[in-house]
Amino acid sequence: MNALYLYFVCLPFIVAALGLLVASLIWVYRDTEARNKPGILVVLLVLLLNWPLSLLLWLVFRPEDSQGLPASPSHLHEPA
Repeated sequence: MNALYLYFVCLPFIVAALGLLVASLIWVYRDTEARNKPGILVVLLVLLLNWPLSLLLWLVFRPEDSQGLPASPSHLHEPA
């Protein structure tokens, strides 16, 4: 019973969490490189400093992009 519980209940959650971790690290790397910052450094910081919380901190405090636009797409909602 314990082996079946592990394979059919716990393992899918573990695989999903690892997939979410890898996907978020790839996104952080690409976002950081697009902003002309060292991507691998930010990825390591997000990975090593309490992953979900540090990912949220990156979303809040990430610098402006290389084109001078704000980090959020709020400029798309301004009236013409």
